[in-house]
Amino acid sequence: MIEDIEKYHVAGSISGGKDSCAMWLHLREMGVEIDPVFMDTGWESDATYIYLDRLEDYFGTEIKRISDPGPALTEETAPVVERFEKMVGRRSSMVRWIVHKGTFPSRGRRWCTQQLKIAPMKLYLDSIEDAEPLNAVGIRAEESVKRAALPVFEYSEKWKCDVWRPVHGFTFADVVDIHSRHGLEPCDLYLDGAKRLGCWPCIYACKSELRTIGRRDQKRVATLRAMEEWLTEKKNAKRGWFQNRRDQTDGTPWHIDEVLTWANTSRGGRQPELFTAHKRDRGCMDWGLCDTGGGSDEA
Repeated sequence: MIEDIEKYHVAGSISGGKDSCAMWLHLREMGVEIDPVFMDTGWESDATYIYLDRLEDYFGTEIKRISDPGPALTEETAPVVERFEKMVGRRSSMVRWIVHKGTFPSRGRRWCTQQLKIAPMKLYLDSIEDAEPLNAVGIRAEESVKRAALPVFEYSEKWKCDVWRPVHGFTFADVVDIHSRHGLEPCDLYLDGAKRLGCWPCIYACKSELRTIGRRDQKRVATLRAMEEWLTEKKNAKRGWFQNRRDQTDGTPWHIDEVLTWANTSRGGRQPELFTAHKRDRGCMDWGLCDTGGGSDEA
């Protein structure tokens, strides 16, 4: 616990994901109330937006939803943006920047995080005037070597304020436990195999996330397919959303349907596992919410 916490305006970065929710629950246990803020890319799953509404009801407070305004629309880009946003089902800064730039985020130009999350949050923190801003984030050391090296508390030159990582020492078991202790179920994407929440999908989505999208969100699959077709035609060269799978001959990213087919394979893409994959992805088992006992067919 920070000794002089009362001097801060604690802005909590809330994604709807398991770690930011664990942080919110943990801080409430500590008696620290936060100003919850969601950085909205307009590229999240419908399930995430539904879950944010549930969190507002659970915690009894509004989650501020901030977003990048996006570039100005032109005669050329406006109809394209309108078409893709209609498919997404909401205003989307992600869509607007893709159409404006004429490119997807990529390995070499990963502008999405900076443009759609960091910049809006920086503006929000800069706008806080009632006390010193403090950004609380749900980052855990267990997630990666890079995150393990981060301190629990530090002054950030990037944010120009103090940053606090209250659940840095939490394990996944701790995250599950605090949700269970408070009777808060996670977003149902986790229960259907997703490992993380955020862009739906991320350009680096893993197999389990791809399988989840293929199973439950054909609307987003259709949107990606249409955007890939539009950009491929515009550039007169194949363009794909996903960065982890590329053609071995020319290095171009696979299109959505190729990636979804690959996601349902094992052994380097040689063995189909369409039916076993879903069983393995059952996140409800990780959260202790599935009935894993053997059933009986007896009357």
